[in-house]
Amino acid sequence: MKFLKKDNFEKDIISLEPFEALERFCTIMNKHRFLVFKEICENPGISFKELQEKLKINKSTLSKILNLLSRADIIVCEYKINKETKKINLFVYPKKEALFIIKKELDLLYIQAKKKR
Repeated sequence: MKFLKKDNFEKDIISLEPFEALERFCTIMNKHRFLVFKEICENPGISFKELQEKLKINKSTLSKILNLLSRADIIVCEYKINKETKKINLFVYPKKEALFIIKKELDLLYIQAKKKR
């Protein structure tokens, strides 16, 4: 299942049924992917190396997870060259749209729970 694309984002997100966006988000998440995403949200701009060290995940697994989350439009990967060492470093950020969807769904949950009281 594809994640929403930013060109029609506002129109698409409003047209979704309650929890449909969250369902799309959850279909690609598992325990490891969620932990990676959570760490990225808590530390926007975290480097690949820092992420690997904090979560104790091997390089290939982390690469696969980041690739999947990036293709799903949940995160943004940015490469920067260190001028001193000439090494390429990867930094990861959460996508604003992904955070908006999660917040929207949590707001809906809160409103629905409040109505039931």
